[in-house]
Amino acid sequence: MSGIEWPSVEHRASRWHPAWHVAATLAILLAGGCSEADPPPTSAPNRAGIDPATAIAPLRVVSLSPAISRTVQDLGLEHWLVGRTPYCTGLPERVAVVGDLTSIDPEALRQVRPDMILVQPAHGGVQPALEELAATSGWKVEPYPIDSLEDLEALIDSLPRVLFAAAGEVSQAQTVETVRRLNAMLASVRAVSAPLSPAEVAAVGRAAVLFSIEPPMAFGAGTFVDGLLGRLGVSNAITANGYPELSLEDLVRIDPDLVILLREQESGSEEAVTALASLGLGRGRGGVQRVIDSQALTPGSGWIDAAVALRMVIEKAAARQGGRSNAATAPVSEQDPS
Repeated sequence: MSGIEWPSVEHRASRWHPAWHVAATLAILLAGGCSEADPPPTSAPNRAGIDPATAIAPLRVVSLSPAISRTVQDLGLEHWLVGRTPYCTGLPERVAVVGDLTSIDPEALRQVRPDMILVQPAHGGVQPALEELAATSGWKVEPYPIDSLEDLEALIDSLPRVLFAAAGEVSQAQTVETVRRLNAMLASVRAVSAPLSPAEVAAVGRAAVLFSIEPPMAFGAGTFVDGLLGRLGVSNAITANGYPELSLEDLVRIDPDLVILLREQESGSEEAVTALASLGLGRGRGGVQRVIDSQALTPGSGWIDAAVALRMVIEKAAARQGGRSNAATAPVSEQDPS
């Protein structure tokens, strides 16, 4: 790990714009001493374009969280992964399924021989059985709670540091690429969560973001969506903590100015929006909108795209009500208020 200087990222005060994903230029200072190591089993370039055979010392990592797995991929370090949950998508077939956080497969874990296990613990903490198995097997368990936008930033910022420290030897090419990606992701989070203008905030009013309507369930206080709304300056109409289950009567009583249905799949979403709109929610104001993104409910680095779509829907709602908006065309679905 010696010889690596991790540059800090300045908090961006500028407003979001359509080119958020290309904003992040940085200077990386590297001292000598990074050496090559024996190649991992495969030498095919990873998604970062880095060839594992020449890029990095082998480290065997298990991820028991789809959000963390996606973040490892987006950092260009997926060639370290040897174990995953059945819900982790987009990984090579060689990455074995070893169970999930609530139901681990001890024999499968032993077979992949991890150096480190990454977990997204529940509120009760890491499963005792996993901690005991790791302690007796010499595996390190690294917990990363991801309940807020701050947690997401902490995950992106600290995960490569932890992995590089465990690896010991890291090539210059891998270091440059990983730090570039780290800074780009953090800059993107800060850009997309930059405050709206006072006129936009006033035009939007109170927003409710749902992820289910059978039964209605929403992102309440303390969630990563609530964190995004807070940074934008928009009031969350759902004041209960966590992910409360609501009734349709509750929604009518809460009477949000804007309702957004956040889903991972298109199927059934149009009917759901129609059903919510029939209650008169947001009528004459922001209406009922929908955002479809495959990572919408997975609060890792992949959620940044969903955050962009959410912001654009909010800005468009503000524009319809007379607030200033810099929103641009994006592949998000919505239903105009009636």
